[in-house]
This record gives sequence, structure tokens and C-alpha cells, in this order.
Amino acid sequence: MKNQINLFVIILFPLIIKCENNLIKKDSNTTVRIELNAIEYKNDTLGLRVPYQDKKIILDSNGIGSVFLDLEHATYIYIEYEKYKNVHLFLEPGKDVSIHLDSNELKFTGPGAPANDYLKQSNEISKMYNDSALFIRRREKRPSPEEFLEFHNFFNTKYEKLYDNFIQKTKLTTEEKYILKGEFLTYSLYMKQNMIRLFDKNVRDSSDLENKCGLNYIDHLYQDTILLKANCKSIKIVLNNNYNHIQSEAINYEELEKKPFPLEVFNLIQQSGFSKDVKEHWYLCTLNYSIHAYGYNDLLDSLNGYFVSLYPRSKYSYYINKTKKKLAHLSPGKLAPDFELTALDGEVYRLDDFKGKVIFIDVWATWCVPCKKGFPKIVKLIEKYKEEDIQFLFMTNDRNIGNWKKYIKEHPELKGKHLMARGTPFLEDYNITGIPRYLIIDKEGRFIDAFANRDRLEDSIEVGLNKNY
Repeated sequence: MKNQINLFVIILFPLIIKCENNLIKKDSNTTVRIELNAIEYKNDTLGLRVPYQDKKIILDSNGIGSVFLDLEHATYIYIEYEKYKNVHLFLEPGKDVSIHLDSNELKFTGPGAPANDYLKQSNEISKMYNDSALFIRRREKRPSPEEFLEFHNFFNTKYEKLYDNFIQKTKLTTEEKYILKGEFLTYSLYMKQNMIRLFDKNVRDSSDLENKCGLNYIDHLYQDTILLKANCKSIKIVLNNNYNHIQSEAINYEELEKKPFPLEVFNLIQQSGFSKDVKEHWYLCTLNYSIHAYGYNDLLDSLNGYFVSLYPRSKYSYYINKTKKKLAHLSPGKLAPDFELTALDGEVYRLDDFKGKVIFIDVWATWCVPCKKGFPKIVKLIEKYKEEDIQFLFMTNDRNIGNWKKYIKEHPELKGKHLMARGTPFLEDYNITGIPRYLIIDKEGRFIDAFANRDRLEDSIEVGLNKNY
């Protein structure tokens, strides 16, 4: 079975390069109709995650609704019916699909049904795969290399049987075969990548574990365009995982003030030997992450301009512009959203309670090492501005309230209000996607800097204190 899995990887990935120009050609009929019957969500509007399009399905009083999509090629989409719950769909132009959704079942009918029935079963195997992997990673006893391979082979065997049975009953195009099989294959590679970290490098090397898992064939994904264009979620996960690994190996995070992170990554992308399409995706990931982390500043505007010059017709610009629009309310001069947060002593505070003072917000958590490394500088600021009209707010994203209370008790030098932000709208309203995060708000409740740099905090505070209100 080990040889079969490796053979599967060897055969499939060269197909990417060989057939790349022949796959996913635009069909003359580029429209597909999705009909949804979901009585439990009657009179509701459900979101669709469709590449480069803003689409929704509006359900009537009977829970029925439909939407037409224009697709250039076969693609995956998602219907979001509850937070963190979605229907994973595979669509091809001209192949309509009807969906019956309730708490007990998910059924497909229409020309697009066979592929989606298969995808549903494939996703069920993936879920079992993931749940089992989590159990293994959390148990005290680590698996041996042999147990590790046996575990992954078990799920690959289940998947191969499902796939073989499916293609015997269904007429598939080359596109469908590649995209449907590639979804699970790349997911399996991602699972192996993550779990192989359970072993020391010498164990991995001595047991030839990476080769036996087929991980060396991940390199072929760096030349892929087909799965990316098909909006395959698992290839994006694998690629992102590897982008992060490359970045962590190459970038000195201690010197990011001198060489900003997005600029460093852009240099890495330029030097990589990846295909043009994979580079385009990496540029997008870097820009999107950086806008969320730092706000849309002059550097990112310049880098975005460079990206557009390389890819003037890039559809990824849709996502970059969407992110910019989403975060526009955090720009300097904009009114900060109100919040209602509970303090360590149980008292509830809102933004207006601090009006007339410059507000310094430090979003942190006890498990965040960089957050705690930054506290000595914050303590110096507290001491420097203790006579000024400034309020320091420490907003935690801790899961464990006991740890939070214990840490604050042990660090009385962190003078200010300590508020619990986890599970509140504050995190979304202020776009807290990573910590530590520092925000400076003026005496009128307007942003001075919603993405303040730790080494330039005093500059932003001085702007707030010296502003002519």
C-alpha cells in the first residue's frame, strides 16, 4: 500500500505540468445555477464564498432560493449557513445543482449532483482523518514511524476505494478527475506535513519518513496552477504552510523594524523558482496578511503597486481591495467603534467612559511571548505619562481567566484598566487578527493609529496629547 500511495503522488503531480495548458478551458456555457432548499433557514440570506464575486442566496418563506454564477472553469465554492458551518460544492459551468439541506441530511440533485455526492463522502473521510490525527497528537505516547505510516495509509485506502468506485459509475472529464482527486491528495499531504513534526529530525531521516510519505513531491505544487484556479482549499493550506516555513527559515524577525516583513517576503518571492501563478498567490497572501496586521500604509501601497505591475489583470486584486475597504474604518481620523468590556473587578466599561483622554490599547494574552516581552516598554510609557490625560487599557484575548487574573496580580506595574476582550465584538470591530496589537485613540474618540508600531508608540501618544482639540 505504501508503494501505491507513492505511485499515486508520482503519477498525479507531473500531470500538473504536462496538462496545464489543456485543463480548465473556458466553456462556452459559463453559467451554473444553484438552487437551495433549506426550510430551517427560511427568510434568511446565506453567504457564498465564490472566487472574485460577492454573492448571496436569499431564501423565501419556504426556505427556497437560487443564484446564478458565471464561472470560467471548474471551481470549488462554499455556502455559509451558520458561523463556521458551510456546504462545500464542486461546480462546473453548465452543470446546475439543487441542494436539500437540513439538520439531518444534505442531498444533491441535478447534473452537478454526482461530483458533489462524491465530495461530501470525501469530506467525511477528511473529517475522520483530522479528528483521529488530533487524538494522536494529544495523547502522551507518540506513535512510531510504522504506526504513523499505517495511520495515514488507512485513510488513503478508504479514500482510494471511494474514488475508484465513483469514477467507475460516473463519466469524468480530465479536469474533474484531476481537481477532485487533487483536493484530497493535497489535504493528505498537509496532514502528513503537520504530523511529521511529532518526530525528531534524526528519526525522520533514519526512517526515510518524508520520502515514504511522499512529502518530497510537495515541490510539484509550487508549479501548479490548476488547483489554485479551481479554488481548491487544501492546496492553499499546503502552500500557505510552506510559505510560512520558508519565511521562518529566511527572515530574522528580530530585525523587522529595519527590514519590514512584507518587503522581506516580497524579496523571497522574487528569488523563488515557483511558477508565476504560485508566486501571484504568495504575493496575495503577503499583502492580505500585512494589511490586516499593519493597516494599509505607504509601504503596502507601494508593494501593491508593484504587484499590480507584475499582474495587471490579476483577479486577486479583488481580495486586496476588499480587505482595504473592510479596514477603512480603522484609518486615522475615523471614529473608533464603541465597545463594552468587563474589567478584572467586574465593572463594565465603554469607549465613551474614557472620552477626554488619549486612549492607549494593548491587546495581549498570557500565552503570547512577544506580548509579555513588550511590557517593559509599556511600563516606561505608563511612568512617563502618569501626569498626562492618558488611559492605558490592557485587553486580553485569554481563554483561561485564572491565568489572566494570576498574571495581573503578579505584575502590579501594569497600571491601567484590565479588560476581557475574548468572545466580544471588539476583536472583530477592531480587526484583531494577531497580538500584540497597539492602538492609539485621541481625546475625541478618533483613531490616531490603529496599527501602532511598538518602537514608535511615543510619537503617536504625543500626537494625541498635543493635538489642538
